Amino acid sequence: MIPISPLRRPVKVKIRVPTPSIGFIFLATLLGTSTYATSIPIAVLQSLPSNVFGPDTRVPMPSDQYPWSAIGLITVGDYICTGTLISKRLVLTAAHCVIDKETGEIIQGEISFQPGYANKTSRLKAEVIQIWDAGGNLHLSKKKDWAILGLNQDLGSQSGFLNVTAIENPLDPKYSKKLSLAGYSGDFQESETAGVHSACSIHEVKAGIYLHDCASWFGSSGSSLITQLQGEDRASVVALHIAQRTLKSDPNSFRFLNYTSRRANLAVPAIQFSEKIEELRKMNW
Repeated sequence: MIPISPLRRPVKVKIRVPTPSIGFIFLATLLGTSTYATSIPIAVLQSLPSNVFGPDTRVPMPSDQYPWSAIGLITVGDYICTGTLISKRLVLTAAHCVIDKETGEIIQGEISFQPGYANKTSRLKAEVIQIWDAGGNLHLSKKKDWAILGLNQDLGSQSGFLNVTAIENPLDPKYSKKLSLAGYSGDFQESETAGVHSACSIHEVKAGIYLHDCASWFGSSGSSLITQLQGEDRASVVALHIAQRTLKSDPNSFRFLNYTSRRANLAVPAIQFSEKIEELRKMNW
């Protein structure tokens, strides 16, 4: 886990429509089907379908209530993702939201975070001034698809923040239907408010990646799978949503009656980034 250099001065980013990458093809070989996820221009993601299993039970995020007040919109030029405050000045998200998979460099464009963003507005906003990631090639390991963003001001004292907890057995029945995901999916209120899917679950672990059924789509990359663990005062992040999976035979079908491993959503376990977060917290981030 190696921090990259501080951000360069923001420049305007060009709009580009994402395409499946070699990395997702590599992961598909391990997981048995094709996978597709990335940040995407707002105008494009609003027209795309979503990855929903069964009835769509998502509700608008109550942004004035904890822990939802700690969930926010990440804007990178013309792209959006979702992030979670995990300390006063740290935000957790997916690496592919802020790091170019081809070059390993920070995606050009102003990067900002707005906690509790709802109905096109947020009372708080901060600029990203530092990014830490796992290093290496995202094409070769989706377990490295996480990033920690350092903000130029303390937002966590006002919005609250979440713990990050590595759980030993995500398939333990005590976690079944006890997880929630809030993300700015393009199919939910045009990403103007995050949609919250509660009572979702992690079903399998393959190649070190969690397969889950929390409803998501473009814009929700970087969302946290959260739960309230016994004995903890704050809600906990137990995994980080990074991708949706599609079927090569029907790539435009993203609404399914039931969960199957061939159509699961993907998340990075908290153990991949919890140590780095603890290190940064000790440095008063």
